[in-house]
Amino acid sequence: MKQLYKILFTSALVLFMGLSSMGATNQVFKHDLDVKTAKARNYAADKVRLNGAKAAASSRAESSTADPAGEEKVYVTNWMQLFGTAIVDNTGLAHRVRFSTDGKVYFHDFFAIGNDNWIEGTIDENGLITIPTHQVVAQVEIIEDFFFDMTLELSTFKMDEDYMYSDVDMEAESFTLQLKDDGCIVSTDLNLPWEERKYPVAVLRDKVQALCGAINMVPCTEKPVTPPAGIEPVEYSYSYYLQDVFAKAAVVKAVIDGDDVYFSGLCTSLPDIWVKGTYNDDHSKLVFKSGQYMDFGQYHHYFTAAHRNPDASADDPTIPNWIKDDELELNVAPDGKSFSFGYDRRFAVTISDDVAMTMNSIKLTPYPVAEYAAPVKPLITTNGSELLWIEADFLPFVQPNVDVNGNYLDVENLSWRMYYDDELFTFQPSEYQSLVNTEDEMPYCFDDRWDFLVYTDVMEQCVCIYRTEYKTIGVESIYRDDDKCYVSDRAYFYGPSSSVNEVETTGELLGSEYYDLSGRKISKPAPGLYIRIDRYADGTVKTQKTRVM
Repeated sequence: MKQLYKILFTSALVLFMGLSSMGATNQVFKHDLDVKTAKARNYAADKVRLNGAKAAASSRAESSTADPAGEEKVYVTNWMQLFGTAIVDNTGLAHRVRFSTDGKVYFHDFFAIGNDNWIEGTIDENGLITIPTHQVVAQVEIIEDFFFDMTLELSTFKMDEDYMYSDVDMEAESFTLQLKDDGCIVSTDLNLPWEERKYPVAVLRDKVQALCGAINMVPCTEKPVTPPAGIEPVEYSYSYYLQDVFAKAAVVKAVIDGDDVYFSGLCTSLPDIWVKGTYNDDHSKLVFKSGQYMDFGQYHHYFTAAHRNPDASADDPTIPNWIKDDELELNVAPDGKSFSFGYDRRFAVTISDDVAMTMNSIKLTPYPVAEYAAPVKPLITTNGSELLWIEADFLPFVQPNVDVNGNYLDVENLSWRMYYDDELFTFQPSEYQSLVNTEDEMPYCFDDRWDFLVYTDVMEQCVCIYRTEYKTIGVESIYRDDDKCYVSDRAYFYGPSSSVNEVETTGELLGSEYYDLSGRKISKPAPGLYIRIDRYADGTVKTQKTRVM
């Protein structure tokens, strides 16, 4: 299962030193990652002792437990953590802990850095967990075929005016956590002032790579939604917008149990997770209640409905971009087989009650589709009349795998053609050297690492342009279904010799949205530079930089 990582953009999520876990101050502190520098600030580092401790840690690598036996419990963890060079409060983390019958306790990926490793501790009759230091938490390849140990050590914070650093005690032998009667696991020094607390750090080559403190781990008792057994899933075509701009589609599964419908794959980052919807009384709506647990990766995930906050502003990052709703309603088609989403309502995922991801969904239709329509036309992604420069001129475009009715198109049957001034262009091996034969139709996202490139984050196709004299370059999508061929409208790039500098559309403009250059939606743009997204009735979406005067 892919992991959905928490996005920490607003100050409501990023709580620096001095807030809830650290004490009262509104200063922002940066953290020195260099252990040697920190030691020097603390009356001279003993480099020989430091390297000796590292050698000792390395010698213990072989004793690290790969996959320990024991009863496993999953925890929701809140703690103070290092993000880049800033100390933040990180909430909603997922941790696996195993309790063996011989008094041992094992923590998986203790620092939540994405490594498949365990560290070991012992637990006494009072629930005190003692965790030895110098354990290897990861092995990192810094030089090819040469790995360095990242080890668990103990540290305290030191301050120098507004500068904070870790004073790592490489001679410390252990630290302790407390298993409470309610099953929670917490730091044993939470009652102390923050500057007196000791906290575990991960050290690699004299640098602190990760840290955690003010640990509070609560057992997770929730289970993901599961459809009833014995019902054969059916497939649906699911279309959505990627980054609110690029139309995409996938095939998802559905289990229908009376008035309940279960879907997996509606969140593309959690493709195997199910959510449950229930028909209303007249079956005109399919309603998904917010708060459904969606399992965990590095964090615990929950489904919620959400819509954009019209009051969100780049000038005030404390105002959330999204407002959560109690439920998400899907409109049921008259035939009862297809579902459509309201434009302003999103399928969203939350972490620790914060919206971390949203899906701008379009339609759910039974798959395979009885009859396809023309593909949505490609989206030229240049800025104005300038081609993309990658040591040569490239034309970039995104080819949606969706037809104009919102149905999934199998990319194995999707291709594209290019035109200069509306004349079909043939790619020649003499010019495009990876080709064996002449080609006037290219496969979806063809990539030869030279004349044809693909940016896989949005599946953006780039093709090298060798001509200089033209007015337009046109690109169209072709979808072949058995003996049928469907062709999209043609998207145009207008070159320097043309008086037109933007893509045309015959559709009615439905509306425009403005975003600042960091991606925040702006309801009332002040003078400045923005990204404007125009949406048209024919499905065209145009994105361009624009200046508001």
